[in-house]
Amino acid sequence: MLVVSTLIALSNHLWVYLASLLLAGLIGVGVNYVFLRKCVSGLIFLQTSFVFNTAIILFGWRLGTVSPLRVAHFLIYEFAVVLGTYWVYRNILRHRTGLFQAFRTLPYRAIAPLLVSFNCVMLGLSLIFVAGNNGASRIEFMTASWFSYFRPIMSILVPLSFLFPLYLLDCGHRFLPLSILASSVISNVASGSKASFVFGIVGSLLLYQDLKGSRLVIPKTLRFAVLIVMSFSAVVALVRLNVSMADLADRFVKFGESTIMVYYSDDPSAASSGVSTLAKVHRGVAKLLGDSSANDIDTLFGFALSGLEYGGQTFTGPNAQVSSYMLCNYSGWGNLIGIASIIGYLAVVTWFVNHIVCKQGAARMMLLPFVVASLNAFPQDYYQGMSDLTLIVILVLALGWTGVVTFACDGAGSAHGAA
Repeated sequence: MLVVSTLIALSNHLWVYLASLLLAGLIGVGVNYVFLRKCVSGLIFLQTSFVFNTAIILFGWRLGTVSPLRVAHFLIYEFAVVLGTYWVYRNILRHRTGLFQAFRTLPYRAIAPLLVSFNCVMLGLSLIFVAGNNGASRIEFMTASWFSYFRPIMSILVPLSFLFPLYLLDCGHRFLPLSILASSVISNVASGSKASFVFGIVGSLLLYQDLKGSRLVIPKTLRFAVLIVMSFSAVVALVRLNVSMADLADRFVKFGESTIMVYYSDDPSAASSGVSTLAKVHRGVAKLLGDSSANDIDTLFGFALSGLEYGGQTFTGPNAQVSSYMLCNYSGWGNLIGIASIIGYLAVVTWFVNHIVCKQGAARMMLLPFVVASLNAFPQDYYQGMSDLTLIVILVLALGWTGVVTFACDGAGSAHGAA
């Protein structure tokens, strides 16, 4: 069992791992500083996942578990996706003046109840399918076919539920933003998540300050109260799931779980056995076309790795971290397909930001948190990036169709008036 043996090796060579973690952290901070002239930014989740995955590779290399060739493979893919993501994010911030002004024109009295209602619905689903089902894995019901109808809405409204209340707090509002934050945190805790709302709030705060160009302005007393409530909620979430401090530390190390399972393995491609090329590139499209390998839940990257590691389906598993996913699925010239998929994702997101989010009115500003959340998640979860790519295409088609209908209606009205 690679993960268990690696964790044992880590505890036996703790100083080697801490040195690897320090070096990886300096690289992560350095990349952020080169692009944005600051140590941390709205890409804080990307920074964190990069640091812990890179530390695992450096640790394995130092102990002789990971070959220099695999270290080079990891660094090439990791820097390709991370540098590309920072390039897109910096491009977003070039429009920050217009984006921040658009933020101020959003109808907050309509958006706030929408976000609270959405969080209440998600709370109800969590209570029914997780808490009401003897604590079943939330991943198990999230992989159900019916849940795919909720996923697009979640992709847009969950990040907005963290960013929008910060703007309202900055503008001097109190009840509405605190109601949104409270409903978001309660919904997140009920879902069985290990306090992931902390990343959501901290990342949104840093994104908001990146857009504004200065710090969030709220009274110190309120800032302290929010910090206390967040900390208490995080503790409640961890205690509810029987997560100790040792488990929490283990969870951070396991940012690199798929990295361990693939880069430390004698057969890194074992988990991709029987998966078609189309399903490797975009599982959703392969499903739509009736690909049998894409419709088999056991071939999901994380589930397949866990099946090999633990000998059976547990409905849990690591995310499809990009470098690990590429090593598992592609070799030789097949890496060109992997590189093309990364470039394709970044190109589509860049186009979407430049032509839809930044140039189509204030309402489209609501899509910005979704875009930044996607950029944060993609290096750690290839599947999430491809899912977001599908949603972007759907949004563009929907907006295009709306534009055509509006143009046709205006044209018909003009013709009728002329007659």
